[in-house]
Amino acid sequence: MKRLMMLQPGYLPWLGFFEQIYRTDIFVVFDDAQYTKLDWRNRNRIKSTNGKDVYITVPVKKAPTKTLIKDIKISYNEDWQKRHINLLKACYGKTPYFNDYFEPIIDVINKRFEYLIDLDMELIFLCMNFLGLERDISYSSRLKTEVRGKERLMAVCIELGASYCYNGAAGKNLYSVEKFLENGIKLEFQEFKSPVYPQFFGDFIPNLSIVDLLFNCGDKSLNVLTSKPNHIVQTF
Repeated sequence: MKRLMMLQPGYLPWLGFFEQIYRTDIFVVFDDAQYTKLDWRNRNRIKSTNGKDVYITVPVKKAPTKTLIKDIKISYNEDWQKRHINLLKACYGKTPYFNDYFEPIIDVINKRFEYLIDLDMELIFLCMNFLGLERDISYSSRLKTEVRGKERLMAVCIELGASYCYNGAAGKNLYSVEKFLENGIKLEFQEFKSPVYPQFFGDFIPNLSIVDLLFNCGDKSLNVLTSKPNHIVQTF
């Protein structure tokens, strides 16, 4: 009985992204969704030395509105790589596990990828490796199904032989439980509450990039991420 999730990739995604990966067998990268500006595909939040969150954003080249995620290109008109590396060093240099993860992360950031998705996915795979997560990976753009819209997810589940489909909480308003059940697929919805763990610089800030958890908790990160009652899974 395989459990599947389909998520748009992001830049050093938040904790809930990796909690979904943890609870599934098949990770489908939704790379042929329409790219959306001011979203999480090219940015995330880390905790600054002033105790507040700060965005780290990968600049991208201008593209038509209907451009797909997989076709978005990175802009190198500014030295964003140096800025991100300096921010990570300033914000996390004193954390207990900084030296365990910093060099591999900046090695990826320093690569001159043409496409945003390649940067995103290499960092996601790296963080999965840090967490000890190995999953079957598929890309939606490479699947056979030509179904689009909200029926796409069910078609992907059928093609890949999934019995369960794990969604974010927002999926409750998008998908028909009955239609999935008619096709032998149970829907599950994530209700994720960020675990509280040690952070530097003031009060705890939830739902930051996965690097915040890794730098602060190291090899205990997966246990922290998946500990109860930080998640509720609702099955229909």
